[in-house]
Amino acid sequence: MTLSSYPKPLQEAVCAWLALRRLGFSPDDIYFMVGGKTPDGYQIIIVLRAQEKEFLIVTGAWMMEPDVIEEKWVEIAEALGKGEATDYQKTWEASETRSLAPEFTVALKAKGFLFPITMN
Repeated sequence: MTLSSYPKPLQEAVCAWLALRRLGFSPDDIYFMVGGKTPDGYQIIIVLRAQEKEFLIVTGAWMMEPDVIEEKWVEIAEALGKGEATDYQKTWEASETRSLAPEFTVALKAKGFLFPITMN
């Protein structure tokens, strides 16, 4: 399975999830969500619920029905869990999430989040 074969908003959702994990947040606090419909399709959102706060990361929109989007997310999550994503690192390096890492961390800090990785 290659992440690059999936639409960019799903690739970015994976990268946002990974970024939160790299900051030390528990996978139990990170959720995938299909949001409202826009002219570009349904919003794809990663949600962090931790430390009595919530942070939403909209990674884009995809012109596909919500149930199909969720099915694709499960496919990706299962492949990642099994180590079957062959271009995982390449996708991360090319991601907007990675290129905006400083802004991403500043936004989390502004919301009052403490990074678990620095709390150890």
